[in-house]
Amino acid sequence: MNDLPASPLPSCHAIERCVLSCFMQAPDLAAAGLMRTVKPEDFDIEAHGHLFRLLSAQMDAGAAVDLMTVAQLVQDHQLDVNLGGLSGLSDIYTAAANPADFDDYAREVKVKARARGIIQSCWKAVKSIQQQPTSDTVKDAAGALVDGILTSMADEQRVRIVPLREALYEATDDLEQTMANRGHVTGDRATGFTDLDRLFIKGLHLTENIVIAGDTSIGKTSLAVQIMENMATGTGHYREFYDYDVKHAHDWHVEVEAGRARCRYGKQACLLVCLESSQMEMASKMLLGRAGVNVKAIQSGMMAKEDLRLIGKASEALGSAPFWIWDAAGITVEELSAETKNFKLQHPELAVICVDHCGLLGARAVKDHGNETAVAGYVSSTLRNLYKQLNVVGLSLWQLNREAAAKGSRGQRPTRADLRSSGRIEQDATRVIMPFRPGHYKQDEDTDETEAYLIIAKNRGGAINLNGIPCRWDATCTRFLSEQKDEQGNWRPRHKLFSLREEDQQVR
Repeated sequence: MNDLPASPLPSCHAIERCVLSCFMQAPDLAAAGLMRTVKPEDFDIEAHGHLFRLLSAQMDAGAAVDLMTVAQLVQDHQLDVNLGGLSGLSDIYTAAANPADFDDYAREVKVKARARGIIQSCWKAVKSIQQQPTSDTVKDAAGALVDGILTSMADEQRVRIVPLREALYEATDDLEQTMANRGHVTGDRATGFTDLDRLFIKGLHLTENIVIAGDTSIGKTSLAVQIMENMATGTGHYREFYDYDVKHAHDWHVEVEAGRARCRYGKQACLLVCLESSQMEMASKMLLGRAGVNVKAIQSGMMAKEDLRLIGKASEALGSAPFWIWDAAGITVEELSAETKNFKLQHPELAVICVDHCGLLGARAVKDHGNETAVAGYVSSTLRNLYKQLNVVGLSLWQLNREAAAKGSRGQRPTRADLRSSGRIEQDATRVIMPFRPGHYKQDEDTDETEAYLIIAKNRGGAINLNGIPCRWDATCTRFLSEQKDEQGNWRPRHKLFSLREEDQQVR
């Protein structure tokens, strides 16, 4: 078992000849697309790969790729024997009936190359385990196999160069859609929070690393879990989140309650990695928070019948959502990476991963010689790369340094500089959200414990908000509510305050 199995690997030799034929017959039409899609190593026949490399070099040099020129190149590089001489090269030249079909040929060659890559990765793992059947070898071989499969399955990122005219058309369509949504999110993944979705007009993008940072017990986990709940259950805090018949709707809440409103963005599959809380503790927190019941009353056993009804309803909504919890206390970032890659293979629909919290992750790679800053930087970069490889939205929860608590007691809001190892974590983040509650630090009579802010310290491609988006903190169920005080000091939903202003600002 030293070599690959005797059964033939996936191949398409005739299609490979068609790719080379398109390259030579219509270089101006096909060369750029082929060179972007296919690589020389994608060819099963080695001589075909060498010929493709020669043709690419000719195109890069601006030289001709006609039959006679290529025949001389093949002879100079001593490939004529492997290709069957001049007659074999002529057969390759005429293999494609229509050079305009180059894209279909290229995709087929790529598919077969990926299939061979997966089989070869599997066989390398088998050989490695056979030669040294230890637990470490098995883990390393399994990790390498998963990486090989994910790499083979990943879609190629194609460079798309378009005329300015086409880009302007797309931009105009986006602006019209944004106006129709009254400034709310126009992408595929919305947080469900009024102001966050207004600030993140395009929603949360796959491969993004979104850092949620804050002081101890400030509400990082609560905010992250609420965002994931909204995405997994398809619920939001504002009417533009839903599609329904506005002609017959008197109140969007009624339409949602009656089941006549449909989420615009669909349910997103989410995975919550718990490094601090147990699965049972997190599930109970999510259930009571979504039900909106008093946590202290539940803990004391003073539960009303209405609370039971609300808990049952919340359990039904959460239970039917594509939401998974992993109690992963004590693992390293390498183990986290391996397990989530396996989970992604089993659940390709996975769209969101939240790690709570990243400071508790160990790291084998820098354990012996790395300090806390080095470990944090390594964990941050590893998670960022993991989110990209799995093509998911990443929510990374980090603790602020001790100076943030001192600033909070003085009434000062946290900044990016308060992040532990802020340079690397901030660099790896697409967005940085910092929940801040003045009442968490001051417990005097003048402090409003319900007052809270979501500080947007970094927003790549968008605006930041260092003062913070106002919202209300409900300590009874440990939730952030998309509400703000009006001029009379009463809490009102944020979407209603926006709607009152928009009635005068709406473009007719």
